[in-house]
Amino acid sequence: MIKFIISSDQANALISSNYCELSPEQSHHCLRVLRVQKGEKILLIDPLGKQKYLVEFYKAQSKDIALLKFLENAGQLSTPTVKIIFLPSIKQPRLELAIEKLTEIGIETINIFESERSKAKLKTEDPRKKERFKKISLAAAEQSANAPAQINLYDSLADALSQTEPQSKAFICSLSPLAIHVSKLQINKGERVSLAVGPEGDLSSSEKLLFEKNNFIEIYCGESVLRSETAAIVATSFINIISQAK
Repeated sequence: MIKFIISSDQANALISSNYCELSPEQSHHCLRVLRVQKGEKILLIDPLGKQKYLVEFYKAQSKDIALLKFLENAGQLSTPTVKIIFLPSIKQPRLELAIEKLTEIGIETINIFESERSKAKLKTEDPRKKERFKKISLAAAEQSANAPAQINLYDSLADALSQTEPQSKAFICSLSPLAIHVSKLQINKGERVSLAVGPEGDLSSSEKLLFEKNNFIEIYCGESVLRSETAAIVATSFINIISQAK
């Protein structure tokens, strides 16, 4: 089914009048690329309202703006337990893969920081990089019927932690012999969790201390040594499943 992310204004128009217009960019994609026909069903996703709506294509208005007609509420967006992830700067293709898959899982916020041992430089001052990451997350959200993740870029871990609201629990993937296996975690449904992974060269001692001071608990998912993006995806999935089983 075709899916579009809509703004709060579009959602309000749909609720109040049973109709809403797609944006010019969305309309172009709908009318010129997908060539949607009258009556064809579309799923609209409202990230702020956490709601999904089933609509149908009604007609093309002046200036090729697509008008949609409300059919029914299609349920609320999923609410996974892991809300925020701290991800180190890694090579761009792998970072983009992580953003895509973490959005599909339902992560709300992805904080990408330049670790002291990151081999890939983040270049936080380049607006094109953040814009590209946002587009990747938006496309993944439309594919998975989730909200797009908020993408934040930080020059250091200290900046990322200081500008992020603490959640009820916080974990960091680790190979330490003192780390707790993820299956042993006690997480209740509805709790909000932050998760962090380090770079492949491991975190520096000062970064480890920062996580400790911010009450991050060390966990591990198995004996394999995972790349940063794989560890983020696997640990997020494990924690979400564990909390939903409670």
